Amino acid sequence: MRSAKDKQPPADVRVLQLQLRSVSGGFVTLNLVATDHRIVIGHDTNFLIGDAQAHAFTQDGLFIRSGRAPALLSDLHALGAATRLGQAS
Repeated sequence: MRSAKDKQPPADVRVLQLQLRSVSGGFVTLNLVATDHRIVIGHDTNFLIGDAQAHAFTQDGLFIRSGRAPALLSDLHALGAATRLGQAS
C-alpha cells in the first residue's frame, strides 16, 4: 500500500535563500540558484561555489563577501583574503 507521501509530487524548488550574519555584524541574504554547489575548505577562508559565483566565509562561518568564481581554484584566495576581521571598511 502506498503512503500519502508517495502520492504528492516533489516540491518545486528553484532557489535556496540563506540569511547569514556578516563579519560587519549585519545580515546578508544569499539567493542561490538551484544548481550544483561545492564547498571548498581553505586555510583561512571557506568557499561555497556554484552558478559562477563564489561566496567566502570565515572559518567560524561568518559571511565575508561574494564574487565571480575564478576559473582556477587556486585563485580563490583573492576573494577571501581582501577582507579580514580586523580591517576597517
